[in-house]
Order: sequence, then C-alpha cells, then structure tokens
Amino acid sequence: MLKKILYFFTMMLVVVSITSCSNTASTKASDSDGKASAEYSKIAKAIGVEAPIKSGKGNSVVSILEKDSIGEPTTRKMPSSCITTNKKVVGKGKFLYENARGKGVKKPKYGISRTMKKTDPGYVAERQKWRPYGNCVACHDTANIKAPGNIGPSLVDYKANFVDTKVRTPEWVFAKISDPRVDNPNTVMSVNHTTFSPAEICAMMSFIFNNKS
Repeated sequence: MLKKILYFFTMMLVVVSITSCSNTASTKASDSDGKASAEYSKIAKAIGVEAPIKSGKGNSVVSILEKDSIGEPTTRKMPSSCITTNKKVVGKGKFLYENARGKGVKKPKYGISRTMKKTDPGYVAERQKWRPYGNCVACHDTANIKAPGNIGPSLVDYKANFVDTKVRTPEWVFAKISDPRVDNPNTVMSVNHTTFSPAEICAMMSFIFNNKS
C-alpha cells in the first residue's frame, strides 16, 4: 500500500514539473514572438503592409522584409545621352523587355549575364542566383512582340504618340520606369531601379522609343 501511495505522489510531481516547464517555454516563446511581431509591425508600417504576421524562427520574416524594403518613392534622374539608336543598345533593351529571368535563357545576348553579380542592383547572395530580366511584355504591348500582356498601357508607337506630342518627356519616362510610385503610390507596376542599372533602363527606353509599328 505504501509503495502505491509513493508511486502516486511521484507521478503527480512529474506531471507538475512537466506542466511548469511547458508553461515557462510557452511564455518565453510568446515573449519572443511578441518582440518579433512588434518589429515586423514597425517594418510593415514603413513599407505599407497592412496585416502583420508573426515571424518564424530567427525572425525570418523581419529579415526578408528588411532586405526587400525599397524605401520611399524617389524621382530618378535620367543620365545624359540616355536614348540612342545604336542597334546593340536597342537590341539589349528588347532582350530585357521580352525575357523574364536568366534561368530560362540558354544564351543571353548583348553581354547580359544569366546570373546575378555582386555589383548588380538588388543582389542578395543567399536568395538570388538567377539574373532577373524585365519581362515588360507580360504587362505591356508594343510592336513586333509575341504574346504581350494587357495589364498595363500599350507602348505601341510610344514615342510618336506621347513624347513627340509633348504629353510625356524622356525624363518622365525614365523616372516612371525606375520608380512608378512617383506619380501613383498605388501602382501595381514593379519598382525597377532595384533590379536594373540606369544604363539598362536607358536601353529599354531606347527599344521602346525606336520600336515602330
């Protein structure tokens, strides 16, 4: 009988100890999640994300958001001699306009790499290997392009219709491609200065300006 009583009390102590440890661990995890969630909320507010979520182990969500943050809208200044009729530059712009990313292109043209370099805009060593291209064609139609999208405005004869008529200036077009938020904070167009150098944006502009139906 005595053995049964001792066994009962021993088991009760084990259960109490396990419950106590579980509650302590839960409290610590809750505190950690609370700190991460607060930090996430701060970053989310800065970049315009409305619904905060808890970060995973090692504040992974917070870390990704910090690296992906593109900052406030900024008007980028167009380099001098940006627009050209040089066939190689125009060809490079067309290539960037038509293609999505380096992994799917066997032989990129015009000296464009399939993979990211440390000097490329938006380079993140542990997450980005394949070089992102423009893939403008997914949203914008223009002359002599296969399977264009129609989410964005058509760019067919853009120079004749918009630039030559003074509706838009080349400087405005450069700023718009670089950071489309400058005139529309709610735009769905991608911010491109984080992916392309000014010279590459000029190459795409040269293609659009020289492309005629």
